[in-house]
Formats: sequence, structure tokens, C-alpha cells
Amino acid sequence: MEIVPIPEKSKGPTGHCSTIKRNHSMVAQHKTFGLRDFIIALADNHDDLQIETLPEEYEGPERHLEMVGLKCPRCNKDAENTRDLVAHLVTHQSEQIQCIYNSTGAVTKDVNEQLKYATALQAKNSIFKKKIENRLLTISVAMSSPLFPFLSMRKLKIHMDQPPNATKSSANSDLIKKDLVRGGNIHSLFFDWFDIQKVYEKIKAGMKLKQEKQEMKYFESICEGGQVMYQDLVHKKRTEEETMCLASALNLPIDFTQEQLVDSMRMMADDQAYCPETGSKRRCTKNKSYKYDV
Repeated sequence: MEIVPIPEKSKGPTGHCSTIKRNHSMVAQHKTFGLRDFIIALADNHDDLQIETLPEEYEGPERHLEMVGLKCPRCNKDAENTRDLVAHLVTHQSEQIQCIYNSTGAVTKDVNEQLKYATALQAKNSIFKKKIENRLLTISVAMSSPLFPFLSMRKLKIHMDQPPNATKSSANSDLIKKDLVRGGNIHSLFFDWFDIQKVYEKIKAGMKLKQEKQEMKYFESICEGGQVMYQDLVHKKRTEEETMCLASALNLPIDFTQEQLVDSMRMMADDQAYCPETGSKRRCTKNKSYKYDV
């Protein structure tokens, strides 16, 4: 009997909620899905996309997830989440296996395979629908499709037959065109990535600002009273004579860049963090001011 300590699809010994629901909440942030990844997924999996007509009086949401429940593959009983399903699957096993699960949370390989099958079936039968911007149509895809994380992005806009506005064309790097053949009809779809790109740029700008603040905090921590502060040393407008003196003092070329200057300052700070009494080149763990490793 092979024991699996942590069921693969439950994110823990018992799994507190549906893996698919957790995954959907993460991909909705769309911080790790790029345009290149979307183009590859669209090229390889465009057959997963389906187009449906909406009624004329439709006033529903722009995005809609038709989520099906988890079911036991043995008896078809409904389960609220993966934790509930694992506990139920164990009841189909011997008393010995049930005892092991109740005391340790571990399950057999057979139970784990059934759990994986049930969650995969849930993903296959759960359908995500997104309204096309300029038509009373929706484009839908199963949650098991590699295209689902991209279509679930709130900022992704989809247009049919024509680009979103006159200033954009299919040659625009933020606009991807794909012709879908469905039922003898050709549907020209335009996937507008422009708003998503703006979000990416905002995230990058925030990360850059955070890094700059961390660097400022680091250099301030290693500068004592009376020494030149990081802001003055790096960003100050120096005369030619001051630049030559600074280059000589830090062993830098005359035409050094700001990046070279920052790197030289880091090296000096690291040298000061060594333990000279031991003769070792390991960083001194007693130096509490050494908190930022770039």
C-alpha cells in the first residue's frame, strides 16, 4: 500500500477549498501572464474557443463563470470542496486506510488519483464566458484550457470584425487578430491587450519605486553622521573636478555610469561587513545593519 502524505490537488493534507477556485482568484491578478504567452496559447488552443449568441435584452455581466461542483468518481456524490471530497473518497477505502487518514491526513495513491481525476473533470466542465465588446455574442472556454487564464483577465477586451477604434490596426503590437471558423462562418476577433499593458507598466513602476526606496534605506543605514549621503553622492550634479576625484577615490573610470557608482558603493559596504578578526571573507552575521542584499 503506497501512502501519499499530501494529495497533489489539495494544496495540503486535507485541502481547505477547491483548487480551481483558488487558481482562478490568482490568475485574475494576471501579473505573470504576458502577451507572448497569450499569443502562443491562442495559436495552439484556438479550437477551444466557442462563440454563442446572446438575447437582444441581455443585461448580464461582461464575464461569467459557470462553475460545476466536485463529484465523487466512485458514487457521483456532490462534494463542497477538495477537503470534503478527500474525506468522502477515504470512506470507499478499507478501515485501515481510514484510520491512517483520520490520524495523519495521509491518503493512498489510489485516493490521490481519484482526487486528481475529479478536479480535472470539474475544470473541463466549468465554462468561462466573456462578452464581445461590439456584438451580442460571448466567447467561451473551458477552465481546463490554457486560454482560460487570459480570457478571465478583466482588462482584456475582445472585438469582432473591426478593431476597437480607428487609430488601431491589426499591425498594432497590443492588438492580436485571429480568425475563427465556426459553423461555416469566419469570425474575425481582435484581442485588445492595451489596457493590460498599462497595468503591467504600473506594476513595473511600483516595483522600481519600491526598489529605489529599499536602496535608499540600505545606503542610509550604512552612512554615519558627517558622511556623504547616498542621494547626494549618486544624484548630485558634480563638476568635472569633483567627478575626477570621485572616480579616483572609488577606482572607477573617468566616464563612470551611475550604475557603476552604485555597484562600487555596495562593494565598499560589503567589505566593511566582513569580520577582520577572523581573517574570513564571510559576511559578519553580527553586523545587524547588513539587511539588504542586492
